Amino acid sequence: MTTYTARLIDTGAQTAERPWGVYASATNGSEWLDGAFASEAEAQAEARRRSDAEKPKAKPTTRTITLSDRRPVKIDDGQWPVIAHGSYSWHDGEVEVQANRRTALDMRVRLHEDGRAIVYGVYTHETAWRGEGNDTQKAGVLVGAGEDVAAAIRGVGERLVEQGVDEKIVRDVVNETVAGLPAESL
Repeated sequence: MTTYTARLIDTGAQTAERPWGVYASATNGSEWLDGAFASEAEAQAEARRRSDAEKPKAKPTTRTITLSDRRPVKIDDGQWPVIAHGSYSWHDGEVEVQANRRTALDMRVRLHEDGRAIVYGVYTHETAWRGEGNDTQKAGVLVGAGEDVAAAIRGVGERLVEQGVDEKIVRDVVNETVAGLPAESL
């Protein structure tokens, strides 16, 4: 791997117009001048750019999202960033990992650069008590470009209530998610 640093050129190759250089250093200890610049800031920016270009690229993260009344969708997180989020969690212990019961609702809105959005919610209830069962409910919709995302959030909330999720919890999470949407310019 090569390391890039910015410093004054000391090889006699500098000119009055370009006294700063980006030096490249290899892992074996060799070093060479790799560009001349007019200012220290320019040289530092170029050194950072070159260093960043050599960093290993992170593998894209994909996830599968359950939608209501259609097949699940698989997305790349980098292409569908979260733009709004609401959540609720509760547990019956002082420390969550020691709790006998846990309940959580998580709702997210992801937006693609083409204007489409995915709105989805996941409710989970986990229990360690004998005779009680765990429960997971999921709902989601794909929203076309220009369609009302706030209405889609409310629709996902209504679907979760139909599936048996507590209405007050859903209402609070829906309100938090809608409030988290980017502000509309008037």
